[in-house]
Amino acid sequence: MPYAILRVAKIKTAQAGAAKTAHNYRLRETPNADAERKPMNHEYINTAERNYWELATERIQEAG
Repeated sequence: MPYAILRVAKIKTAQAGAAKTAHNYRLRETPNADAERKPMNHEYINTAERNYWELATERIQEAG
């Protein structure tokens, strides 16, 4: 049966945001992830693999 894992945590610094982005996109070594399965990942909003911190900052500016 397919399943999904969703974790929500506050990211307090740009450095932490960059680290989360690198981990999620496998831009750095992620030993607990099967690299052969990466093409199976789907992200429906951030398709350009942009930094999460930058995306959040842009959204905050848009909202005012």
